[in-house]
This record gives sequence, structure tokens and C-alpha cells, in this order.
Amino acid sequence: MVDFIMKKERGIDKIEFYYAEATNPPLSNCTIGYSCFNKKWMKDSVSINGKQLDVPAVLFSEFELMLERQGDYWPFTCTCDNPGCANIDWPVRCFHKDDLIVLVIRDPVQECLPCETCDEESTCTLNRWQCPYQYKHYHAYCFSRSAMRQSLDNCREIYRAALFRQ
Repeated sequence: MVDFIMKKERGIDKIEFYYAEATNPPLSNCTIGYSCFNKKWMKDSVSINGKQLDVPAVLFSEFELMLERQGDYWPFTCTCDNPGCANIDWPVRCFHKDDLIVLVIRDPVQECLPCETCDEESTCTLNRWQCPYQYKHYHAYCFSRSAMRQSLDNCREIYRAALFRQ
């Protein structure tokens, strides 16, 4: 794997792992990323710079692996454990530089404004991968390895029994 080169200096982003109360209980066979505490369903969650990521399920164990080595990981998935089911089509790419962890997250294809390929309800008539007006969106985040480890450790202490279930 090629070493990651930082093009410009930027600040350190903040990542936080926690459990949030689920708005709906999971389907009977779709429980990836959920735990039941005191008869309440809790959802594995992650926020970056104070903003909770809107993904169906988070696999904290993938973040643990990212602390150890570079590579492509699937920390975001569907509750059925199939990322494609939730339109998550690309892994998160992880790079290490000194004590920093750089994560490159590719958002799903971004919607475009209505254009000549859209129908009267502004819905694109083309396959979402073929529309020339949609674009892919990448975000790169830089985290302190020790802060990321500390957040995972804090979450594990609070919810020790459920954090790394398989």
C-alpha cells in the first residue's frame, strides 16, 4: 500500500463512539449494530466533529482494526450485515501517519438538482450510476490514534458486555 501524503496541514478531527437509544427496534434477524439494555434497544453510533453519522449500523470492531493497520474497512453497514443493502458501496480507506489515523470516507452518490434526464416529479430516470449530473463525494478526516483508542475504551467500559459482539 502506498504511504499517505498529507497535502496540507489541517486540524485534528474529533471522533466519538457511543450508544444512542434506537428510535425503532431492529427487525428480528437484523440486529447488527444494536444491543438491548434494560429492555431498551440501543444503537452503535459514531460522531465526527460533533455530527452523528447517519448510517444504519456501525461496527466498532472495524475501528479497532483500523488502529492497528492501514487498509480498507467496512465499519458502516446495514443491520443485516450487508453494506450494499444500505447503499454503502465503498469501504472506508485508512492510512497511518505517525500518531494520526486518516480515514477517507466516500459518501454515496450525491443527488443532483432536477435536469433534462429527470421526470416531471424531479426523479432521475437514469440508473443512479449513469446520471451525468450526480457526483461522488469524498471526505478525509484526521484523528489522533490515542484519542480514537480512548473513545473506544470509554465506550467499552460503559457497555462492556455488548461492544464487540459478533
